[in-house]
Amino acid sequence: MKSILTFLLALLIYSPSFSQPCMTVPNFKNSKESINWVENTDFNTKDWFYSSNTEDWLFEAVFYSCDGKKGFLIVGNESGEKYISGNVELRKWKKLKSSNNIGKFYAEKIRPNEKYYYYNAINSDNKLLKDIDNISIKMNTQDSSTIPCNDPPSFIDFKEAIEWVKKTKFHMSDFHFSNENDLFSTANYYSCDGLTGYLILLKQDGKEYILDQLEISKWNGLKNSDMIFSYYNEEIYGNVKYTLSNNFLNNIIEKAELGDTSAQYKLAKMYHEQIDLLFDNERGLFWLKKAAEQGHADAQCDLGTISLANSDLRKVEEGKLWLKKAAEQGHANAQYMLGSYHLLCYSLGLGNAEEGKFWIREGAKNNDRNAQYSLGRMFYNGEMTLTDKKQAIHWFQKAAEKGQTHAQYDLGRMFYSGEGTLTDKKQAIHWFQKAAEKGHADAQYNLGTMSYSGEGTLTDKKQAIHWFHKAAEKGHADAQYNLGIMFYYGEGTLMDKKQAAKWIRAAYENGFEKAKETWDKKELWKYE
Repeated sequence: MKSILTFLLALLIYSPSFSQPCMTVPNFKNSKESINWVENTDFNTKDWFYSSNTEDWLFEAVFYSCDGKKGFLIVGNESGEKYISGNVELRKWKKLKSSNNIGKFYAEKIRPNEKYYYYNAINSDNKLLKDIDNISIKMNTQDSSTIPCNDPPSFIDFKEAIEWVKKTKFHMSDFHFSNENDLFSTANYYSCDGLTGYLILLKQDGKEYILDQLEISKWNGLKNSDMIFSYYNEEIYGNVKYTLSNNFLNNIIEKAELGDTSAQYKLAKMYHEQIDLLFDNERGLFWLKKAAEQGHADAQCDLGTISLANSDLRKVEEGKLWLKKAAEQGHANAQYMLGSYHLLCYSLGLGNAEEGKFWIREGAKNNDRNAQYSLGRMFYNGEMTLTDKKQAIHWFQKAAEKGQTHAQYDLGRMFYSGEGTLTDKKQAIHWFQKAAEKGHADAQYNLGTMSYSGEGTLTDKKQAIHWFHKAAEKGHADAQYNLGIMFYYGEGTLMDKKQAAKWIRAAYENGFEKAKETWDKKELWKYE
């Protein structure tokens, strides 16, 4: 989703012209209509920013302005939810763009400030009115369902339950943001009667959990706590009355008990996915084994993977057998896992290299991206085969197109140096970008150097600073040094000797020898 080239992010782009001038703001019926209007109206300034922070609960922010001083801010997450704010100053937008976390900045600097509540309507006296829809600030662009909130259907799984809750109109909805040190980033509460309701918790990694029949007193307690997880762990965890009250769980259990392997596997996954909340792992493993014993390939692969991680050698052997059963059914991920297991054992003098190579090839042919990347590495390094850079680039490309981060980086590196293909700096930029946005430090560093020197793109010192900073924060010594030098001379940023000292020190403490020489020569200790 975050594949747009970063050097475009700071570019001011003029959207297609529409009939509504941006200075004439109509009256809107709801927040969805206001977001649609903003996104489809011609603004003089339109600027995007995409977060490359994997822990950020928001990934996109867009700023729209008529006068270049204040404007609308729309932020969104990967679930499609959008939030809108008005009267946001350009300086505030610039600070958001320079932050390392859109969600954190939005939650701390914009959401709590009433002056940013979206004022979207102009009344007959030509005075701005507060949009009632935005009193809680939370804006979901999905349509409200006509299904009454007090008559929930039977759900197939937790995901369907979460989707139903989000789409249904409740008499009361509320939400709470936590800080980046919390296991959970946000909590949402939905109630029909104002007494009990659904609680949806969002982890920092984007995973969601749902509970039911949570009392309003518990919700208020959670909102007033310092950490969502701490309160949840002390006041909510383990209480089975908060399990979803409708009968979908009973229905799937009944099917599983009758021997339906799909139901058994789905039940195992549901128990596993909610392990951090209400359910114990034993029940999940019980149903996983039931499905695996009846030949369910996904269950066999999962059970094999779990068993391989066990310190008990008998469990490890059992895991290998489950993976083989799944692999023989053509399960691509099982083929990759089994191949990797044999190759790892071979590296320790224990495994069968040919069998490992065979299963990696099978997984790659069956479109497992990790198997494709592993096969690419084997061809690149000449491991158990002749070195073949063209075959390496072939398999890297297949894996990279499926989102395999390391393959994206290696593919970019090969395009940069012309290994197995013609040198193509633009393609190198393209693949480095994809890997960098997923947090690959070497890709971030390479983007920084290419932006600095104008290789494959226009010279852009600000973009160089951006990517060096990302890589430096991950401990990349070269990036730390380059970032320090840019701060020292004020390239792409204001001159800042204190920041220069910070990053050059980090580089030499990280083993970059030239950094110590620079530290002494420029007497950077003076600026600490």
